[in-house]
Amino acid sequence: MAGEDQRRGAKVTSRSDEAGAPAVERLDPHVHPGLSAEEKVLRGAAKAQRHVGVPLSVHLPGWERYGHRVLDIVEEKGGDVAATVLCHMNPSHDDPGYQRTLADRGAWIEYDMIGMELNYPGEGQSPSDEQNARAIAELVRDGYADHLLLSQDVFIKTLLRRWGGFGYDHVLTSFVPRLEDHGVSREMALGLLTTNPRRVFETAAEGARR
Repeated sequence: MAGEDQRRGAKVTSRSDEAGAPAVERLDPHVHPGLSAEEKVLRGAAKAQRHVGVPLSVHLPGWERYGHRVLDIVEEKGGDVAATVLCHMNPSHDDPGYQRTLADRGAWIEYDMIGMELNYPGEGQSPSDEQNARAIAELVRDGYADHLLLSQDVFIKTLLRRWGGFGYDHVLTSFVPRLEDHGVSREMALGLLTTNPRRVFETAAEGARR
């Protein structure tokens, strides 16, 4: 079965194999050269994940909507969606349906760009902490707290305090209080930062034993 769709100017094809496996969307490599190699790596990682019993963390381009395609591949290759972390979800904060349907499939939604108010040419402006806090609070209120992970992504020196950034303690010292302002209890916020990361590893280990 084959079909085509248009997504932000990119041709996408979807197909299921003769054995009746779920349809998996594939970006046309002629439009997005290099993605076929990334898909190959993801397939290998998903196959390995179940055997080694560790979480699978997938670095997504946050302004795109590739989450379901990634989960389709993980499922197809026998990986554990419940131990799969979808990174860089902050930019899709204003697309709650997208994030909730990913969480409904069992995946982890990781808001890992807290304190990163940067503009990425050709992609977009990183959401502010206020936008992040509002979106996370809404997810918590809607019952998705057990599918959320929070962190920073300090990857350049201008994110360090010495160079004008928020530093490594920003989530604890500034962002947790902001979550409290939006109705997320401190106990809940600390659970997102401690209990949930532990559960990701526990779930991955349990999946390898099955």
